[in-house]
Amino acid sequence: MMSTRILNRSKDFLFALPWVEQASIEQLKGKVSCLLYHRIEPYGRCKFLDQGGSPVTSTGDLEKELLYLKSLQVRFFTLEQLQKFDIFVDSDTIGIVICFDDGFKCNYIQGLDILAKHDVPAVFFQCTEFIDAKDLIWEHKLYWLDHNPIARNLLHESLLSIIPESIPDNGRLVEYVRENISPPLIESLTAEISGKLSTDSEISQAALQIYPGNQDLKTALALGHELASHGHSHYKRSSITENIFTEELTRSKLILTEVAGKEPISYSYPFNSFTEADHKIANKLYKNIATVSNSRIGQQLRSDFNIVPRLAWPGISHNKWRRKRWILTGSF
Repeated sequence: MMSTRILNRSKDFLFALPWVEQASIEQLKGKVSCLLYHRIEPYGRCKFLDQGGSPVTSTGDLEKELLYLKSLQVRFFTLEQLQKFDIFVDSDTIGIVICFDDGFKCNYIQGLDILAKHDVPAVFFQCTEFIDAKDLIWEHKLYWLDHNPIARNLLHESLLSIIPESIPDNGRLVEYVRENISPPLIESLTAEISGKLSTDSEISQAALQIYPGNQDLKTALALGHELASHGHSHYKRSSITENIFTEELTRSKLILTEVAGKEPISYSYPFNSFTEADHKIANKLYKNIATVSNSRIGQQLRSDFNIVPRLAWPGISHNKWRRKRWILTGSF
């Protein structure tokens, strides 16, 4: 474990060598990289989401990364611009698409402030159940109850009753349930627990704090950002049927069309969970289907090239070379 960490850190420090950094920069010219973030806010502000695994990037870290990208004289795009206007970078230019998944309120507050300061457009992949919600969605209610000292024991007792006996409660019970149990079943169970404990009002307050309102989305649109779909309820594809998956895509598109006054053209899979067959279903409603990988876009988005690779933010960086390594190589 220690040797792996040392090796990984040594890869970071390679980017302290100017020629290593420059060679990586040259490799990106003529390509577009899609960089994916989730929450833009101070570390530790929303501990139940942190505990649940929703990655957080501080405004300071986001700004440092945008400043580094601007120092490379990159060209920023949205996916809509690449698709609709048939534009791309020339062979001497690096292209960047900044993406946010989930659609937390902090992205429309702190995130928009940083983007506006540096005149950078972005794509907001929005879970539409978040919009003006007065209750936490299934996943976040699961995190909230697990983080609440009073609710945690009752939650774990209930969760253990719906999973195979061979699965031990080893501190990762909530993670296991999130990844493997049908979300509608989790919704029913967490609603029952919150009702028993009379925590509905506290949960409603949490929802108001972390989820955006309709006007937040409209503000982003007015500033030139792209509004895209991340499904409706953030269901993991492998945990739901094809019919529910299709309903999620359709419902999300209808809501976003009403908010934006135009149809969204981009979609990203919650949890990056999908099968190859899902692309065909999603492409009936959305032109761009975003996934997570360390690849770059090497050509214009066309009707026969509509699977968009993205690079996910690796987490808190303890040195500036880790940030460069992620941006330039997609590894961390």
